[in-house]
This record gives sequence, C-alpha cells and structure tokens, in this order.
Amino acid sequence: MIPLDHMNTKDSKILLNEALQKITLQYHDLWTDFDIHDPGITFLELLCYLKQKQQQSMEKIDDKTILQFARILHIKPKNAQPEKVFVEITTEKDIFMPRGTTFLAKQYCYENSKRIFLQNNQIDFIAIGNHIIKYEQNEMAKNSILFQNNENVVIYFHKPLPAQQEFSIYIELLEQNRNAVIDEKQFIPLSTLEWKYYTKNEWHSAQVIQDNTKGFLFSGFITLRLEQNTEHCFFERGFPLSVEVKQYGYEIPPILQYIKYNVAELWQQQTKAMCVSFSKKEFLQNNMVFDEYLAFDNCFVLLCYKENGFVDVESENIVFLVKRLKNMLFQLGVSHREELKKQFDLLNEQDTVFHLICFQKEYYRNAYKSLERGTAKQKIIWEEQQKYCIEDSVVLFLKSKYDKGQYWNRWEKCDFLEQKGKKERCYTFEKNNIVFGDNIHGKVPSRIPNNVLFGCLQFTYGKKGKIQKGVICSLEKQQYFDTNIIVNQFQQSYGGENAETIEELIKRMEITALQNTYRAVTAEEYQTLVLNCQGLCVKQVRVLPLYRPYMKCDGEEFAENTVTIVVEPPIQPKNTKVLYNYLQNIEQLLKATKLITTQIFVMLPEYIPLDIYGDFILQYTIFDNQKAIQNVLQQYIEKIQKQNESNMLYHGDFFSLLEGLEYIKEITYLKLELYGSKSNQFGDSTIPPYGKVYLRNCYFNMTYES
Repeated sequence: MIPLDHMNTKDSKILLNEALQKITLQYHDLWTDFDIHDPGITFLELLCYLKQKQQQSMEKIDDKTILQFARILHIKPKNAQPEKVFVEITTEKDIFMPRGTTFLAKQYCYENSKRIFLQNNQIDFIAIGNHIIKYEQNEMAKNSILFQNNENVVIYFHKPLPAQQEFSIYIELLEQNRNAVIDEKQFIPLSTLEWKYYTKNEWHSAQVIQDNTKGFLFSGFITLRLEQNTEHCFFERGFPLSVEVKQYGYEIPPILQYIKYNVAELWQQQTKAMCVSFSKKEFLQNNMVFDEYLAFDNCFVLLCYKENGFVDVESENIVFLVKRLKNMLFQLGVSHREELKKQFDLLNEQDTVFHLICFQKEYYRNAYKSLERGTAKQKIIWEEQQKYCIEDSVVLFLKSKYDKGQYWNRWEKCDFLEQKGKKERCYTFEKNNIVFGDNIHGKVPSRIPNNVLFGCLQFTYGKKGKIQKGVICSLEKQQYFDTNIIVNQFQQSYGGENAETIEELIKRMEITALQNTYRAVTAEEYQTLVLNCQGLCVKQVRVLPLYRPYMKCDGEEFAENTVTIVVEPPIQPKNTKVLYNYLQNIEQLLKATKLITTQIFVMLPEYIPLDIYGDFILQYTIFDNQKAIQNVLQQYIEKIQKQNESNMLYHGDFFSLLEGLEYIKEITYLKLELYGSKSNQFGDSTIPPYGKVYLRNCYFNMTYES
C-alpha cells in the first residue's frame, strides 16, 4: 500500500497569505486593494476555507478527530510542565517564605509553589544504627543501607525544632528504577515508619503531614509537625529526630545519599496573576488573611459577589486595603461592611464572596483583555509564543450582560467544546491558545470592552527551562525579607515537558493501544501490567495460564479460568512474609483489570538451590579457576530462566557449556543436584513452574595437565 502524504498541513489563513503573496508579485499593477472589505479578497477567503475543508476531507482524520480517539482510549494530551529543582536555604533567623517567591536563574524565573517555614537551624550529626557521622562529613553516610536489622535513623539538630509549626526534611535516596506512584489512593505502602522526637525523659511521635517519599521509596520531602504543648529536648549529641521502621516490607532496602534541612522545591514558572478567594465566614470574622508574593507589588483587582455574579468593587464605591502583617502574611479589609453583610445574607458561610487578584506590576498595565467581536470561536493568543501557558493553573473571569447590569463570572476549562451546551461558560486550549464557543457548543463572550480578566495566569518554558547545578544563587527581591538569605542549588532541575504535539500523541496512542492498562486477557498483558505496577521494582514476571499454585504439572490437569502470576523481586528476600504488601499491590491492580470469571493467584517464586559436582582437567591456570567457572554457570542459569523457554535443566547443555571453555581440556565427571527434584536417567532435572533456581555450591576437583 502506497503511503499518502500528510495533506492537512495548511489552514485557511496560511493558504490566504500564500495567495496574497502571489497576487502581489504577479498582479500588483491591477490589484491594489488587499483589505478584507474588497470583494475579491472576500471571495479568496471563501476559496481558502473550501480548500482547507477539501484537504481535511482528503485526509479524513483531522486533529480534533485524533483527540476524540485519544479520549476513547483514556489518553489525555500532555500539557507543558515546568522544570523543578530543590534548593537549600540558609537564613540568619526564622522566617516564612510566601508562595510565589521568585528566584533568579539566568533568563528564567523559579518560584516556590507553597508557603514554607525556614528555621535558623542545622543538622549536626546523622546516626544510622550505631554508626554516627558528623554532618560536615555527610559523604561518609552516602550509600548507607537503611533499616537493616530494624536499626533506627536519628538526625541530631543544633537547635530544637519548631513547636506547632510544620517543617520539612529532604531525603535523597539512590535511584532504583522504581515505578512511579500515579494513584496514591490505590497504593499500599510497603513499609510502616514512625517519626519520633525526644522530650523530657521520653520519646514522642511526630505527626506526618505529607510524605513525598512514600515511606523512603523515593527521594523527596517529608513534612512533619511536633505535638502541641511538648518541648524538643537535648539528648546525647543534639536535638534528635528519629525514624524507625514498624513494619518492614521493602523489596529493595532504601540506600541513603544525603539528608538536608531547610530545602525548598522550586518550579520554573512565572506568575502573572494569582487569585485569592475569601468566604462569607472569613469576611464576617474579619479574617481575610492570605499569603502571596505578588502582593508586594501592590497591584490588585477586587471582585465582590452581587446577585448574578461578581462586580468590581470600584464600580460599587467600595474601598479596600491590603495590609502587611507579621510572618509574611497580608490581610484584606473593605469598607461598607454593614451593607455587604445584607448583600451576602442569603449565602452559606462557605460560599465565596470576594476574589482578590494579585498582579505582577508589569502585567497589571494590561490586566484587562477585550473579546468584543461577539463572533464564534474567538481566541486569546499569547504575545510570548516561546512560553507555554500552564493550563491547569488558569482561572478566567469574563464579564457578561444582564438585565440589572454587567457581572464577572468564572468560566471553566473543558477538553472539548463539542461536548458542551450553548449556555455553558467554558473554553478550551488549542495549540497553547484559549478558544471560546460558538453559541452551539459553548457560550460566546459578550460584546463588552475589557471583558476578560485572568484570576490566575502562569507561564513556563517547559524543557527549555532546564538548568544545571549551582545556577540559582539568589532571590529576585532580597529587600522584602528582613534577614540575609543564602541559596544553594545542590542538584540540576528535572521533570520539564513541552506541550505534546499531535504527532507525539499519535505515537503514544499506538503504544498504549498495544499495552492496554484497563484489561488483562493475554499473558503479555498480565506481564506488562505487573512490570509497571506503581511504586514497585519488579525484576521478572512469569505468567502461568490454567495453573493453580503448587498444582502437579503432568500435562493432564488444568485449572480452568485460573491464572498464576509468579513475581520475582530484584533481591531474593530472606523472609518472604515481609513482601506481603508488595504482593497486595499487584493483586489489587489485577483485580481491577482481569476478566470477571478469571481467578488470579499472585506469588513469589520458590527459590531452589542447585549444587554442581565436577572433575576437570585444565590446560592452564587463570586467576581463580573455580570462581571463573562458577560465574559462567551463574550467568547461564539466569539466562535460561529469563527466557522462560523450558522448565528443565539439561545435563547435556551444562556439559557442552563447560566443554567449550578454552581452559578446560576434559570433563571427567559432572553432576547436577537440584534440591527437591529427582534427576532422570540422563541427569536432567525438572524446575517447577513457580521455581527460581540459584547456584548454591560448586564442588569441583581440578587437576592441571602436566
């Protein structure tokens, strides 16, 4: 079949521009008016539109149809994602850092995504079991295996940790090719950890607010808080914070690289506007307190609830004031409180009554946009096309006409306008630009000047924003903080993504269609699902259809509608009971994807030792003959089991393998002894389907040719 060229590459605007260029060159003496009111140009626009439709019809599948196919496969196009990086911050006194604090990184801006507390404190010692290391010699703790024999990890601080205040510890672990955790609600933690701190003569449990490490499976933050009315006390070498394992369930033990305190996670993004909303309850209690770095620019728009939506308070002659408080907080105050109480009388306490929008000073001059044509499919096109709008962060208000006036309403983002009704206030993103409806699918914005206001708007460079270690070294505006702040970027950035193109989406759809994650029927599908089970490291998977664990394999007995999954972890466990949660995660995954009538069993392999006896005559000696032969045998055993081609250990194959080694002249005796298996007359042994053979001992008698 001859492949067709990609025909749908030019839209009507491109075609029109090409046509105008040709007219300018060939008919410049005859055709001088190129404005849209010219009938010839109007007719040319119509022909270009028809040409575009013809191209789409010839190719049959346009971009919107591809997006619809992706939706059927539960595939969502990937939006642009900012680069992320961790930095260590040193301060001369305790401070709070508001959300959106900007750090400089050459031509890029990095921001923290939430309010953080920074303490003038440091780590003095780290104790792993009985091994105590000075923090200045942190490299000595690198590659330390944690929780061996249930040993605790203790971090000794120079000063007491803050009481009744959240703080974070950053843990860097050795990368283990572990599958990411996509759905935290469906993930069962492998191990149970407990954090403790020392008070007067006893240890108290610290409250875990958030654990991004998922119990020391990944590098990341652990956010903690000490109990109320307790005091962090000195013990042995400092003010200790201990973590101990209550239930051990790691398939690979965590390996420590380093521990840091006062670490912030920064995102490569630039916030142009940020919306802070206040409820009726907060208004009545006069507690409209918020935390936002953009508030320092003192550029605000305040929207107040009234009947059909929100109105700008300036149009209602309401005066508002934003006051700076302690600890980098701000408070909103408004006039006409009694009138507003009556206006909000029918609302619930949790209903929003104010939207305070904080703007970047440069963006504030053009905060209001206009969509006043009143036509279908209007667009908002960004001036800076080299940046990506962070779609999920957008908060968009549009002004609409009502009988009693004009009101601001929030419009919601949707994946497809075609799924929406004519009165629904919604928009979508197409090629990083915002597109509105046509009064058939989605409402058309009202014809009012300055009718668009972004409550939240953030941009990123995606992959372009990647920076190397040590680039971030200072804040953008140090003067907002009343202490000296030193920034240490100890790693390079990671995780940035550009917006996915249609071509990239099609490739991902092709792969996903073959690797279905929503059903399991074939052995390959079971294998793919288990190998990609979230939060786990899986070395090998063997799928046994029509088999129940420990059933006889005589070829005559079958277990109908039954599948046994043998899962091999990267390291052979000393006690298989510790991997209970490991197997539970796999069972939970397969229950959601298997056929209703299928019975699933998940098990670890039974590790079966193999002893080999042999007498050899060697032609010459190498460094360690026995070890060399043992390594060859071990690699061969791993190879034949990885291929899953046979459940037999053939004596002849081992004999041929060793006979082919150039330093072995003659094999006078060779015997394979597989534990629990009887050899046949040829010396071959049968491996159970659930078995995993490992080389235990080699008993070799080696003589050398004279």
